Amino acid sequence: MSDVRLEDFLAEAEDLLEKLNHGLLELDRAIKNNTRQDPGLINDIFRSAHSLKGICGMFGFQEVGEIAHKLEDLLDRLRLGKLNLTAENLDVLFEVSEELRGIISKRAEGEEVKKEQIQAIKQKLSGIEEVKSEDDHNHWLKESGVSDEILAVLTEYEEHRLVENVKQGMSIFEISASFKLSSFDEELVTLQGKLKELGELITTALPGTQTGKDDSMDFLFLLGSDKAKEEIEAHLYGYPVSVSIIKPGKYV
Repeated sequence: MSDVRLEDFLAEAEDLLEKLNHGLLELDRAIKNNTRQDPGLINDIFRSAHSLKGICGMFGFQEVGEIAHKLEDLLDRLRLGKLNLTAENLDVLFEVSEELRGIISKRAEGEEVKKEQIQAIKQKLSGIEEVKSEDDHNHWLKESGVSDEILAVLTEYEEHRLVENVKQGMSIFEISASFKLSSFDEELVTLQGKLKELGELITTALPGTQTGKDDSMDFLFLLGSDKAKEEIEAHLYGYPVSVSIIKPGKYV
């Protein structure tokens, strides 16, 4: 590998590990303060591991790529609620992050990395046990009030976030929006930002019920929130939306 390509890899890898470590610190703070863990933050950490795996494959750093792949799988299970985020599990993630830095530094200096070291790190990640949940996932989906037609198009992650919002007593809202074709991309991003101010945007944008107008695009959003319907409508005043509450929560 040329010096230029090596420098490119090191710069990208360091940036991704920095983002990953920053996210872990934020999660650690949430655990210690016993505050709600931001699902978006866990997603960001997952994406950092995913990107690290990608550049390792691109630049030929197989050993780091194997660990990043294992880390990505673990973080995916974490964001899907299949792993508990405990202080002990977080300590393992911190340790692996630091060990990845060390391995990258060794490779940058031309040193070989022992297979035993790689295997030990992968074994450490494998030691984190999955949650043995007794919750009836389908029961909570039914409790959400979301129609079967919409449930059928949700991703596994969106289903998980819907269930978590119902468990936490959030109200579930359907937000229907219609945008002009000429400006829908910009308006869509703006509306998503407004919705995130109100709670958790469970779905990014689902195809909505088409109005039949050739010059418009319709979208449907699921929102979990502790706000009242009137407060949400007031916050979205002026936007081409309609708000329906399909599952009242404990805060209403």
